[in-house]
Amino acid sequence: MVHGRELSLAREGSSALTVVSASGGIDAATIARFAQVLSRAAEQAEGSLLIDLDEVSFIDVTGYVALLNADRKMRERGGEVVIACSRPGTRHTFTRLDPRGRLRLYP
Repeated sequence: MVHGRELSLAREGSSALTVVSASGGIDAATIARFAQVLSRAAEQAEGSLLIDLDEVSFIDVTGYVALLNADRKMRERGGEVVIACSRPGTRHTFTRLDPRGRLRLYP
C-alpha cells in the first residue's frame, strides 16, 4: 500500500490477475507514485491487470497517460488491462480524453 498526498494505492495479485486499487485524486501532485505503481504492475503481471478507480475522485491527463502506458506494456506482453470505473465524473473524464475507447472500462 502506498499513501501519497490525497492518493492511496494498493496492489495485490495472483498468477492470472493483478489488481491495483487507487483512491483519492490523480494529478500532478500524485502522478509519480501512480505511474510507478502501474508501471511495475504492468511489468510483473501475468495475464490481466485490473485497475480499480472506483474510489478515485479526480484524474487528469497525466493519469490517463499513465494508464495508456500500462495498457501498452500489458499488450506487448500478451496481457490486457481492464479499468473498473463507475463514478460518473471519472467516466466523463475518460469520455473526453479517450473518445475512441482505447482503454477498456468496466462497467
